[in-house]
Amino acid sequence: MPAAVRLRDDYSAGALRGSRKLLSRAALRDRIDRRSAAKIGAMEQQTLRDWVHHFNASGPDRLIENWTEGPKPRPLGTAAG
Repeated sequence: MPAAVRLRDDYSAGALRGSRKLLSRAALRDRIDRRSAAKIGAMEQQTLRDWVHHFNASGPDRLIENWTEGPKPRPLGTAAG
C-alpha cells in the first residue's frame, strides 16, 4: 500500500472542489484512498502525488497549466544556421 501523502491544511475539501484537478485533492482531504482520489481526477496515483506536492508548495495557483505557444516556425526557404 502506498504511503499517505500529506496535504496542506489551510484549504477545506469544499474550497478544493473548484475544478476536476482539485477534486482529487478534495478527496484526499475527505480521507479517500489515493487510488480512488486519482481516479476521480482522471490521473495516475504518481501524478496525484506530484500535484499534491506542487499544491503544498504554492497553493492552487501552482496547479494552473501554463502552456506556451512553443517555438516560432521559420519561414520556408531559409536555411538553419
